[in-house]
Amino acid sequence: MLFGKPKLPPEERRARIEEIEALIDAEKLEEAYQKAQELEKQDAAAAALSLSYFSFMGKGMREDMGEAARYAEKYLRTAPEDRRGWNRLGCALMAQGKTEQAAESLEKAYQRGDAESGVLLAGACKILADRMREEAAGTLNVAVYSKANGQALRLYTQACALYEKIGAEKPGLMDDTDWQGYGRCFDMMYALSLNGETKSFRVTDKALINYLAATEAFEGGKKDAASQAYWLAVAVRGCALMERAGYPVLAEYFRAALCLDACNAKKSEKLINAKWHFDRATELSSALSADKRSAYANDFADYRELYAKMQRKYGKVMESALKKGQLPDLSGEYPAGAAPAAESCPVFMQGASPAPSSGTQPGQAPRKKGLFGLFS
Repeated sequence: MLFGKPKLPPEERRARIEEIEALIDAEKLEEAYQKAQELEKQDAAAAALSLSYFSFMGKGMREDMGEAARYAEKYLRTAPEDRRGWNRLGCALMAQGKTEQAAESLEKAYQRGDAESGVLLAGACKILADRMREEAAGTLNVAVYSKANGQALRLYTQACALYEKIGAEKPGLMDDTDWQGYGRCFDMMYALSLNGETKSFRVTDKALINYLAATEAFEGGKKDAASQAYWLAVAVRGCALMERAGYPVLAEYFRAALCLDACNAKKSEKLINAKWHFDRATELSSALSADKRSAYANDFADYRELYAKMQRKYGKVMESALKKGQLPDLSGEYPAGAAPAAESCPVFMQGASPAPSSGTQPGQAPRKKGLFGLFS
C-alpha cells in the first residue's frame, strides 16, 4: 500500500477527524456528514475515514460497500496504524463476501487494539472454517481432505480463542449472534475430538490465549482422552461465559449439544443430561420474548433433531433410568462446584420418579439385585 502525504498539518488533521468521529459516536450523523464534506475539500484522505462509514451505512450518501472499502483504503494510505480504518475496510469487505480479505483487515484492527474487530474476526474465522469443512466433506482425495480439515480445525480454534478472550474481558461487545457463533465453534471442536478428527491437532491453554499461535500438533488417536477433555473444558468455560453475560438459554442449548455429542460417541447415559438441559432451556425461555423463543427454536432445530434421533436409539434406557429414580450428574457441563442439582429444574422433574429408598444418589446407577449384586 502506497502512503500518501496528508494535506493538513498533523494536529489539525487529527483534531478534525476526531471531531467527526465523536459526532458519529453521538449519532449526530447529519452534522458529522456535513463536516466530513467540508473536510474532504481540504484533505480528501482524512475525510475518507468518515465517508467510508457513511457509504457503508447509506447515511447521507448511497449505500455502496465497494465505495466504502475504497474510502477506507484511501484513508489508510495516510494513516496505516489507525485501527478504525482497518475496521471499516474489514467490514466493507465482509459485506461483499470477501471473507479472507476481510479477516486480514480485521486482524490488523484487532492487533491495534480494536476489540470489536476481534469479535468480527472470530466470526470470519468461523465462516472460513465452515467453508473448509464443506470442502473436506466434498472430496475423496485424502490429501485435499487432510489439508482442508486441518485448516478448518485451526480456524475454529482461532475463533474459540478470540471469542473466549473477548467474552471474558468485554462481553458487552458480543451479541446473541456472536455467542451462538462461539458455541458452534467449541461444539464442533468437541464433536470432532470425540470422532477422532483432532488426532493430529492439539492445542494448550497457553496457545489458546493467542489465537495466532493455536496450532501445536502431534499424533493422537480416536481414543485421545486428553484432546476430548481439553475441548470439553473449552466448551464448559464458553457456556459459563454465556451465562454470565446474560444468555442462560443459549448456555443450556450448548450444554445439551455437548451431551448429544457424547451420545453420538456411544455414551448413551448422557441422553438424560441432554434432556435436563433442554428442559432447563425451555424453562428459562419463559423470560424471553415470543420472537426470541421462535428464533431460538429455528436456530437450534438441528440440535432438537439430533436429540430426537438419540431418543429413538437410547430413549427406552433413559425412561427406565428415570422410572428408577436415577437423576443426571451435571458436573461435567459446568465449572467445578457450579453444577446445579437436578431437582432445580421442575420441568425435568415432572418426568422423573422419586429416588428409591435404597439410597441411590443423583447421577449413580441403581444398585444391582440378585446373585451379581450380592457384593456390590
